[in-house]
Amino acid sequence: MELQKRSAGTLIAGASIWNTRIRADSSLVPFALLDTFPSEARFTELRRWIVGTNIGYTHTFSFWKKGFINAAVVPGFSVQFLRLQSAEGVGTDHTTPGGSLAIRMGAGFNGDRWYTALTMNVLVHSGMASEAVQLSLMQAWARFAIGIRFPGPNWQRLERWFVNEARTCGPGFA
Repeated sequence: MELQKRSAGTLIAGASIWNTRIRADSSLVPFALLDTFPSEARFTELRRWIVGTNIGYTHTFSFWKKGFINAAVVPGFSVQFLRLQSAEGVGTDHTTPGGSLAIRMGAGFNGDRWYTALTMNVLVHSGMASEAVQLSLMQAWARFAIGIRFPGPNWQRLERWFVNEARTCGPGFA
């Protein structure tokens, strides 16, 4: 396995699709606070699809030949299609723009025999659910991994075998 020996970064681009569904047996706004929120915020069910594009940057800093720190920031724009349902069963549909942000940070060690890493991810999406209600969603998680590398095949020997097989297949393969 090849180890990254020098620090490097790159622009990244992509698309994202999110689906959110929230349901409650009564309004999500507590009864004591109903007077402080607009009537549109007193919904019992929300269904939301978010479709967006993202462009950002990621960079890996290498140190001591086997250690690394990685950071990525990827903002994006999206369109959200949502349906709010009131306690009375009346549904309203909305299509609104929104914004998103993905942040990833990690640090680890890539040794010859074992590897380990700790990563943290945060995803945030915010947009207007209606003219009076803004809806934001945040997810965050961390992951710790440790592993041992098992002896693999001799890659140079395997590569030679593929080259020889390509030559025996006829012109245009080698």
